[in-house]
Amino acid sequence: MKEHPILFCTPMVQAIRAGIKSQTRRIGKRHDPWQPGDLLWVRETFYVQPELWGAGHGPQPIRYLADITSPSEVEGYVKKSSIFMPRWASRISLRLTAKRMERLSKISLDDVRAEGFRTLLDFFFTWVQLHPSGCLDSDSSPGVYVLSFEVIP
Repeated sequence: MKEHPILFCTPMVQAIRAGIKSQTRRIGKRHDPWQPGDLLWVRETFYVQPELWGAGHGPQPIRYLADITSPSEVEGYVKKSSIFMPRWASRISLRLTAKRMERLSKISLDDVRAEGFRTLLDFFFTWVQLHPSGCLDSDSSPGVYVLSFEVIP
């Protein structure tokens, strides 16, 4: 078993935490070595207190964008992109349960729901926002890794 960081945008973090997302699609060879049984630790957008963050990046109070309901909750905090989240700050761990490759355009309605969406249109709308250069027509749609996972409590 290996550990890998995995980035999720805020709405997808919320879907995982709500128990409605159990699958994700990813482009890229960096997912080649990932295997069922591997542990994925979620990187998400977060806020830190600048004086503590600058003192060494060790464990400290942080706030997660997915939980923020009011700007006042993060007064005095600085927003950090998910790419900068260290392992100690990750609060969501996933176990990879299955992995396969398929064309993006071949997604089924069941898989759309496992991705945390209600409709195919919602899925593709979000896909285009996250991957502006990704082709969606059936002849040139990218091959993607379909990663199924379960949340580790």
